[in-house]
Amino acid sequence: MSATIARHNPTKYDGMGEPSLLGDWCSEFDNIFELLSCLAEMQMDQAAFYLKGKATLLWTRSKKAVRESAANNNSQYVKWKGFKKILRATFVPKHIRSKMRAEFDSFKMTDDIIVETYHNRFIELSEYVADLNFNEEMLAMRFKKGLTVSIKKRLVAGEPTTLEEIYRRAAHAERIADMIKEEKKVKGKKRKAETVSEGAGGSKK
Repeated sequence: MSATIARHNPTKYDGMGEPSLLGDWCSEFDNIFELLSCLAEMQMDQAAFYLKGKATLLWTRSKKAVRESAANNNSQYVKWKGFKKILRATFVPKHIRSKMRAEFDSFKMTDDIIVETYHNRFIELSEYVADLNFNEEMLAMRFKKGLTVSIKKRLVAGEPTTLEEIYRRAAHAERIADMIKEEKKVKGKKRKAETVSEGAGGSKK
């Protein structure tokens, strides 16, 4: 698995810079682990190999205590989700975490962004409320609540209960809405062209 992950040339995180760099690093490994179907018990150690500098130093000092804490909670290994939480607590200042939580509470999709952009930012912000123990259905309902009214109106068939299912349906609804909008635009241009033709020639061509 280590060799397979290495072929994807993952970024190394040094614990420095903007908090968004940690978010990007975590998202990169989220995608790698999903793509490679990496076993849950391997994920933390695989990602930790790609820490460097300050991040490596702090993790070396704390990993024993972290593993012991997991064992005390009857867990055989440190989960990737828990590891990301530890990294955020270590490298993202408290006031930034508070700001992210506040943004998550009020975050909504607007007409000037697409569903994919809304979804990606929602996932990023949700990492900062992981310790509040939102279950999958709660996150799904919160995601749905933030969609635009026009998108929500198209989610009437059935009641999806997972975030990813709502995301897929919302993205599909968005595509349908765009197709309808484009069709109306084409028809409008056609009618305009016909009107001009009638005015110029005296009869409809």
